[in-house]
Amino acid sequence: MSLPTGETRPPYPVTLEPGPLPVQPSQPDTGGVAPGPPYPPLSVPVSLSSPNFKTPTVTIGTPNPNWARWIFASLATLMKNVATANKIPCLVEGLDERTTEFMDSTDRVEIRITGPFTRDLSVTTAYYELSVDMNALFVSRYEIGKNNYAILAVIGAFQTAMDAPIPIYQYGGLPGDDETVCIGVMEPRNKRGDAVRVMHFGQADLTNRVKQSLVDARYLLFLTNDGQPYV
Repeated sequence: MSLPTGETRPPYPVTLEPGPLPVQPSQPDTGGVAPGPPYPPLSVPVSLSSPNFKTPTVTIGTPNPNWARWIFASLATLMKNVATANKIPCLVEGLDERTTEFMDSTDRVEIRITGPFTRDLSVTTAYYELSVDMNALFVSRYEIGKNNYAILAVIGAFQTAMDAPIPIYQYGGLPGDDETVCIGVMEPRNKRGDAVRVMHFGQADLTNRVKQSLVDARYLLFLTNDGQPYV
């Protein structure tokens, strides 16, 4: 394509000079110290020397295999405690069986936990962003003489609990778990839209005299893969 009359451009080189080669994650700058064996990328073994962590050796570039269990168990434990304090039957999807007694309750809450979704923020330090979604579905039956505002008080209690930082403990009951150890604190994603939302759907259909509401929450947690908070 020709240039407009009167316009010119500087002479570009025929070939481009290559830039410097990228630094491989497995070959960091040793600062004058003799390098170790030529590890393949993303597979430098790391010994988990933290006194609060008792699991086998893991590898840089891989999320800790215990995170999913600890996060799920910590959130499920919190939700069940809130339900017990507010005297409402509670079911955690994937953990509790859906019984006839639970389904026949005049009020009930169902907890769904999705995640963690991991994002590797630094290959050399195994620094991860973990995002988790959790929602509480409330089902309340219309009954004569029942205070229909009572369920809203329970919903408010769940919203308060879900809108606060949530510590993640080594829950799960497997060998090596120490339930007194907190690996980090999961916080609502306040900078990414509405972190915790309450939605009322009303009566779902004409035949079932029940109404539904939802508390929906989204969280972030930052960890290194030795199970310690990133600081």
